[in-house]
Amino acid sequence: MIFEYYPETDMLYIKLVEGVSVESEEVAPGIVLDYDENNH
Repeated sequence: MIFEYYPETDMLYIKLVEGVSVESEEVAPGIVLDYDENNH
């Protein structure tokens, strides 16, 4: 698990698994989930 904080945009990125994001979904205001080719 990797945590990356971007202070210029006040964004926290939490990477749970290795891979490339192929789809994103905003599940709540300001919360976006990224999915890989296996929907993980």
